[in-house]
Amino acid sequence: MSNYTVPSLTVDKETVAPIEARRPKIGFLGLAFFEYWRMHGVSVLKDVEEKFKTIVNDLESRGQLDIVNPGLVDTLEKAIEAARVFKKEEVDMIVIYEGTYAPDYYIVQLLDQLPPIPIFILVMQETNRIPLDLDYIRMLKASGLIGLVQLTGDFSKTGKKFGLAVGAIGDEKTYRRVESYAKAVFTVNKLRNINIGVIGRVFRGMYELEWDKTKVKWKLGPNIFYIEISELLDLLDKVPPSDTKKLVEELKKKYKVNEITDEDIAKACRLSIALERLVSRFKLNALSHLCQWYLHCRADAPPCFGCSMLNEQGIMTTCEGDIGTLVAMCILNMLTEGPAFFGEWSLFDEQENSILIGHHGLGNPKLASDSSEIKLTSHFENWGYTGAGLAFEFIGKPGRVTMASLIDDVEGMRMLITGGESLDVPTRPMHTAHYIIKVERPVREYLELLLKKGVSHHVAIVHGDVREELEYVADLLGIGKFVL
Repeated sequence: MSNYTVPSLTVDKETVAPIEARRPKIGFLGLAFFEYWRMHGVSVLKDVEEKFKTIVNDLESRGQLDIVNPGLVDTLEKAIEAARVFKKEEVDMIVIYEGTYAPDYYIVQLLDQLPPIPIFILVMQETNRIPLDLDYIRMLKASGLIGLVQLTGDFSKTGKKFGLAVGAIGDEKTYRRVESYAKAVFTVNKLRNINIGVIGRVFRGMYELEWDKTKVKWKLGPNIFYIEISELLDLLDKVPPSDTKKLVEELKKKYKVNEITDEDIAKACRLSIALERLVSRFKLNALSHLCQWYLHCRADAPPCFGCSMLNEQGIMTTCEGDIGTLVAMCILNMLTEGPAFFGEWSLFDEQENSILIGHHGLGNPKLASDSSEIKLTSHFENWGYTGAGLAFEFIGKPGRVTMASLIDDVEGMRMLITGGESLDVPTRPMHTAHYIIKVERPVREYLELLLKKGVSHHVAIVHGDVREELEYVADLLGIGKFVL
């Protein structure tokens, strides 16, 4: 008989890269051509340097980015030195601005010294007009467009992707596009360091939710761990009654209770504590599970409440084995640093031009329109537990929202990017968290387009408008976009 001991499935903390809590770090590459100082005098250099400093100061003062500035690069030697600075500082991306025409080989040589890194091209001039008194020297000091068009032509020959914005110095919209791209780059980088746990499989028949974990890793970035349900059940059996009792008391003080008993709450709390400890054991950033049938029966409670508690702690969760929408939730959470909602497309209202989105029992209480009106109520999905179960009931906060999901089909991997206005309307007595969202197209046309594109029946929602950032994320990941 072998004495072999089965090793722990716990992920070693040292092997998990932490998600950095910092701002995106931008290498700002300001370019010019030294020959012009020889031809037209050092005053031209000083004017170009002043414009360059103004742009850098404008971006720094907005407080969204950390700027690494190696100074104006006007020779090949300075370009090589700038590369050393960017490499040492481990910048997340490089912003290229040209104050005069600059030879493309400066940039080619610089990029050759660095690992592959995202590029953003910033076309900026003093004003958005062509002055009537424009002379050659003044045009020379604003001729960066020539070199940048040349550079993008170079990039097109190699298939190199890049972000781009055109504007005048001081233009709010142009600066915001730089920040949006940087935020997208930072999000894509962070995706490579998150761990997603999956308990069970995709619900039977939900073929559009099926994902290949190898493709998820290499295309999107997250690590996928398939976790045996026995790991969760082992933790469930070890939850001390005192821990359960404490959580029950906290919840009853905090929320209204409707149609459920203390025993219903206790069973869901016990499972919630086990889920939290499972996430801690595997160092997870997100979790998906299949609860129907076995988990409902074995835990004698639905896990929706526990998943809602994880969401409140910043751990994204989905059910029915949905990895795609889980990744979309993680992306939205990273872009906004706010809670994300997991729901299903449900009813439409033609008069309000809106759509109801909800899911049975799963919802972060931080998203509630009125926290004093949140109810702990019975759960309407029962696949084998006794009692009434436990779910949150509330309607989401009003305001601008962004919606997204991912799907991998015959057209390849794609991201749905859409948005709307969460309405300030009464909570429906649905025994679940839900949103009613007004969309920008006529709602019937909206739904027809949605169905024709074959998107997932699940969708992720976050407050704020990050549609531009999502488009950049899709481009950086090399996946398709369906913008609705």
